[in-house]
Amino acid sequence: MHKVTSRYRMITQSIRVGIICGVLLYGHSVFAIGVPAAITTLSGVVADGTSVTLSWTAPSNNGASITDYTIQYRLNGDTSWTTFTDGVSTTASATVTGLTTDTVYDFSVMAVNSQGTATISNVIPVKVGYILITTPMKGVVGAPFVATRAIVDDYTAPFYIPYIQTSTTLSVTAAVASAGLPVGGGVKFVLNQGLTGEQVVYDMSSPFTVSFTSLPKAEYTMDVYVVDSNQTVQSSAGNHDYATSIGIGDIILGVGDSITEGYYDADLGATPIANWTQAPAGTVSSDNRQFPQHGAFSGRWKEGFLTKLQNMLVSYYGYPVFIMNDGKAGITSAGYVSMMSGAGYRTRVAALAPNKALVNLGVNDAYNNLSAASLQTNLQTIINTELKTRYGLSAANIWLAYPNYSIDSAFHNLLEPYQPYYTSVISNTGVSAGPDFWTFFKNHYNDGYHYTDIAAPSQDVHPNTAGFTQMAYLYGLNMLAPRNLSVSESAGSNGTVTFSWSNLSSIEPSVASYRLSYGTTSGVYTNTTDFTGATSGTLDASNFTHGTTYYAVLKASDSDVYSPNYSPNSSEISFVFRGTPLAPTVTGVSGTEKVTVSWDTPDTGGSAITDYVIEYKLSSSNTWLTYSDGVSTSTSVTVTELTGGARYDFRVTAVNSNGTGVVSDTVSVSAGSKPVMGSMPIRLMQNAINMPTVIPLVPTHKSVCINTPIKRPVQYGVLNNKTDILVIKKFLNEIESEKLNTQSTFYDTATRAAVKRFQLKYAKDILTPLGIKKPTGVVYTATWKQMKFLSCK
Repeated sequence: MHKVTSRYRMITQSIRVGIICGVLLYGHSVFAIGVPAAITTLSGVVADGTSVTLSWTAPSNNGASITDYTIQYRLNGDTSWTTFTDGVSTTASATVTGLTTDTVYDFSVMAVNSQGTATISNVIPVKVGYILITTPMKGVVGAPFVATRAIVDDYTAPFYIPYIQTSTTLSVTAAVASAGLPVGGGVKFVLNQGLTGEQVVYDMSSPFTVSFTSLPKAEYTMDVYVVDSNQTVQSSAGNHDYATSIGIGDIILGVGDSITEGYYDADLGATPIANWTQAPAGTVSSDNRQFPQHGAFSGRWKEGFLTKLQNMLVSYYGYPVFIMNDGKAGITSAGYVSMMSGAGYRTRVAALAPNKALVNLGVNDAYNNLSAASLQTNLQTIINTELKTRYGLSAANIWLAYPNYSIDSAFHNLLEPYQPYYTSVISNTGVSAGPDFWTFFKNHYNDGYHYTDIAAPSQDVHPNTAGFTQMAYLYGLNMLAPRNLSVSESAGSNGTVTFSWSNLSSIEPSVASYRLSYGTTSGVYTNTTDFTGATSGTLDASNFTHGTTYYAVLKASDSDVYSPNYSPNSSEISFVFRGTPLAPTVTGVSGTEKVTVSWDTPDTGGSAITDYVIEYKLSSSNTWLTYSDGVSTSTSVTVTELTGGARYDFRVTAVNSNGTGVVSDTVSVSAGSKPVMGSMPIRLMQNAINMPTVIPLVPTHKSVCINTPIKRPVQYGVLNNKTDILVIKKFLNEIESEKLNTQSTFYDTATRAAVKRFQLKYAKDILTPLGIKKPTGVVYTATWKQMKFLSCK
């Protein structure tokens, strides 16, 4: 009996000690009793111009009932807190009074039980006044007016990001204290006040909620005002609230293993942080939306490549982007499927509502000798069930990292059996093939992209800061297609076809070249060519058929020496190649001191022929002359005033709206001579021997009679009227016995010299009336008048 009593006393003493220590022992079980968990759901609304009503969800009491809540407040940004005296209450709400209107305060709440007081809750800043924007949520410490999204992670701790949504409809709710609302009054909502695209909506009845629809993806601001029944803004303090950095854009989920987690870079995140305002300097994106994050279940926050990638995407798209990093060290595809089924993961991703996803899994499957078929099944489960079905992503917005060729034979042999299964997943789901981080690092084994000693086999694919940059480039190249592809033609059939586009390398620095693909069927490209130019590339027009419709796309490449990586294709463009005409077939028929040239109508190049250029020359000459026949689409012309018996070459070129076409082959024809008079009978010849004069059988006459006015001066070195030049040459040859080339319509130096001689000869009629003494060589009114007089008298 004594022994039993002693044992009872020992157990009783142990229980007393256990209770005092906050631990209850019974049998083999241990019941921990502690202070309540931290509150993570604190929110606040205005009560009146000097009060704020707080509410929260009761946290876990950790084995001892909650007996009270401690409520604290401070001026936003201060370090010391003031406790609000509200008595003892277990109600999960309270109204803090005695505040200053139009002032921002921080609030926190801590639960209390018999074991003590919990750690501080999530801190919320509230602008005290009669009106407060409650949706979207806004304000974290250090950025009180920035619209904010709070997401609970796998440890039920709040995780704050600058607000962003993928929906193009923005719903805004304002809470108005009844004490500050005029009778019949309401709220004026102003989106982008004073900025491009400003919109104003009045809501005159509670609840004060409006929706702005069909908004372009961009950054927005929101202002709300209390108005009276006439919609007049109330000017007193506390009647205005606002929020900035409301983003409408892309939210991207980063699914991956240790590479995507930012696994080994020691300077990138040993400190857990709750929002971007606490991120280390230099690790936040240029628009403050991207910052070091945690890998799934890791409890640590790491930068990785996502900040750099986000900067590239924002520069390309021109609207906000946030990438949630859910990379986890050592995870397999099966492990990720299991993780995605967890309530915490689903809560976080559902709250994010991503519209795009990056999936980078499989190497750990290979390292662990897991079945390639099971990898395919798991990847399809991740993509189909979780990303497409549960969260509403489309296949076009999912990129699956795809193992490619590796020069490291062991690594290549490790992954090669899995490649067909990746191909099947991509084919079955319609997703895009993403980059291949593992192969890149293996191929660039000694290029300074690894974090640790490359001799350590298990670490040689984990990146350092330079490696992260390359990872951003690889993903960027897979996500950013060239833009603004266009086409122009130069000189038609004889020239070039030039393709132009916007410079992608200014955003994606790894771009080194572009590949153009084109064909005659939409989506089917039978021809490719590579360009190294940043914004354009040129092909010879001979690659295209006149009048044919072509379809073309362009993609960028980093020209990696081991395994080039390509961007998606640009948007397809179509164009009809409208070249210049092809060469006509020419024939010539001889006539007396003339040749009639004829030709067929050639291939027009898809655009109607508007003229023909006829050229000729003496076969013995190298100089081609253009026959002046005006503008005509006739397929024949007679070239006159040729030298009888001389042989001439002729060629013809068609012209259309795209330019001058292909010149024809040359045809040679001899011009016919005038008939020679027959011989006189011998008797007449004998009788004519002693005749004192010879009477010509054909009377002489002048072939030139200038009877038209001259409209503009004819002078050397300018474009002259070809008809005037021919008339001047013929006149000088016939009247002044010059020997000028009348087969040319060019006002050459010989013609100018002949004109000067003529002007000197008739100086008193030409030069003297003008008050000049030296000949000019310019044929105008005075010179033309003298030529007209002499030619027609």
